[in-house]
Amino acid sequence: ADTDVLEGDESDGIDYTAKTGFVNIVTGGSDMNGFTTKLTVPIGENYLMAGETKVELDAPAYINTEGYTMLPIRAVSTSLGIDNNNVLWDQATRTVTILYGDRIISMTQGSSVMYVNGSAIPTSSTLEIVNDRSFLPMRDLATALGVTDLTWDTDPATGKTTTVYMNANR
Repeated sequence: ADTDVLEGDESDGIDYTAKTGFVNIVTGGSDMNGFTTKLTVPIGENYLMAGETKVELDAPAYINTEGYTMLPIRAVSTSLGIDNNNVLWDQATRTVTILYGDRIISMTQGSSVMYVNGSAIPTSSTLEIVNDRSFLPMRDLATALGVTDLTWDTDPATGKTTTVYMNANR
């Protein structure tokens, strides 16, 4: 894939790289209250990169029929440092719950609302289940995790999301 260096905020000291067909999630902060891992999530591939570590996925990120970039919730959450035991699935209610810092985040399949500490927040699209894995639109997952800065680029040739930058604090 072609690589372009994007202009970023000079004060953060980070060079941002976009690769066609990839979602890059860059999260920052030098304290222990936020993410410190850069994620690269190739659309349609069975892996993601957490920093320099390749993490195998059994269900890849994709773009749904509504045009939203859908990220695998557990894989992205745990790759950002959330303990696997804090990403819960309730089969009976078809609900995902993420325990992150002081947040309790829950989303139910088919609903267009997620709950963060009991407050209802409308979502762009519904929670989708693919290959027994739950997916949420990129922006909604970012909102749930308290992202304070979210931007991304789209490849005009394919219409696919190519790069995402996320900064979050707990």
